[in-house]
Amino acid sequence: MERAPQIPNDEQTASRRYFAFSLAAVAAALVLVAVSAAAPSPNARVPRPTGQFHVGTRTMALTDPARRDPQQTKQPRSLVIQFWYPTAARTGRPAAYLSPAVARFIAKSNGVAPALLQGVKLDAIANAAPSQRRGGWPVVLFSPGFGVERGLYASLTEDLASHGYVVVAIDHPGDAAIVEFPDGHVVIPTSQMDIQKAFTVRVADTRFVLTELARLERSGVFKGRLDLGRIGMFGHSLGGAAAASTMLVDRRVRAGADLDGLLFGQVRTSGLSRPFLLMSGEPGFAADSNRAGFWKNLHGPHYAADVKRAQHFAFSDIAFLVPVLMRTNPTAGAAARQLVGNVDGLATLAAERAYISAFFDHSLLGKPQPLLAKTPGPFAGVRLTVGR
Repeated sequence: MERAPQIPNDEQTASRRYFAFSLAAVAAALVLVAVSAAAPSPNARVPRPTGQFHVGTRTMALTDPARRDPQQTKQPRSLVIQFWYPTAARTGRPAAYLSPAVARFIAKSNGVAPALLQGVKLDAIANAAPSQRRGGWPVVLFSPGFGVERGLYASLTEDLASHGYVVVAIDHPGDAAIVEFPDGHVVIPTSQMDIQKAFTVRVADTRFVLTELARLERSGVFKGRLDLGRIGMFGHSLGGAAAASTMLVDRRVRAGADLDGLLFGQVRTSGLSRPFLLMSGEPGFAADSNRAGFWKNLHGPHYAADVKRAQHFAFSDIAFLVPVLMRTNPTAGAAARQLVGNVDGLATLAAERAYISAFFDHSLLGKPQPLLAKTPGPFAGVRLTVGR
């Protein structure tokens, strides 16, 4: 039986420091968003999707009877996934940006009204029927940063779905600060999961989700709508590392992307023979020994897109929230900008969306993508390197 990759001992200290910063930063950003105004701004919305399809979304709980929960060891491992997918529906109930318990949790922790967080708008329609497509839609999994909920990346997951993908975002209970299940119960860890354990659990969670997708493709609302011969995966931070390591041990994932995440385990030295995309903030992938070493061991088509002046959370929804904060509370906006860097948040997200969709269009569907060959490209501040 294949074992999930482990984080070598000599990398654990650096990785804990890196991802502890990530967790603290996102918590701080959510507080800033919450306290920046007395009421939600009408402009506090996820940027509109850029693809041709309307988007639906729904959540689902999954239970793996073959594994025990790493923190509740008497219980089987359960997790939550959120589907984003093309739909023919033009109207319906708008999907919530954050689930009620998540909004309440953040609000209670920081003494603000939940409505402030619930005011962010999405275009996606809650529980809309997925559109049909001959052969099914290609599938892309998404894994968030360490300690972070999937909802903080709606700008990327919703957009990719609008380009004709079923995107499956995974919440990892015990790792995320809070996970609300569809039945309303929540999982809030009493202490942050060890980084090595969280990494190992993520890879196992992802492989379980891949197996469950085969069952979901045979019956239910997604029957006949998933093309499981064309599966990709991307993630931010620890989620990007999980994408690379899942590809190493599971060939069902045909292409992967890492958004500003350190790489761990065997994949760093063995590399991958299937397509991979690195997106990095400052100082760029080549100046970081971790990612540069991984890059040298990639044997398939590979691309690196460096975003000038971007910091770690420029690859999340915080990027589009900064302009809202700057209008409503310049002090809070300036603090939040430190998390994403001195970038135009909307332009940065536009570039990230374009490169992510182009990469999967090319790698999973075989569509020519001039964006992946242009140097310089059309996005100011983005430097593309194409592997040879």
